[in-house]
Amino acid sequence: MVSGSEDGTLTLDDLIFEMKLWPFVKLAWREIEGQPGIPGRLKQVADVYCMAEEQFEKETGERRRTPRVIDLPSFVSTYTGEGLP
Repeated sequence: MVSGSEDGTLTLDDLIFEMKLWPFVKLAWREIEGQPGIPGRLKQVADVYCMAEEQFEKETGERRRTPRVIDLPSFVSTYTGEGLP
């Protein structure tokens, strides 16, 4: 996971939310293209999660507890190592 909660605490409810959101994230990855390089991929990740959360909220009425923030060291490690989808 390359993100966390704005307050820094990931609760069990946050983890459950992320698990329920995941199918929406996978669909959004198929629709939103990224640009090369770290800045382009960071924007893609932000756009993917924005779209996924909007769709998820429309279907379920559930919202994220606190704003999502990208953990830059984890993101760069994933980007340069195993790669992003």
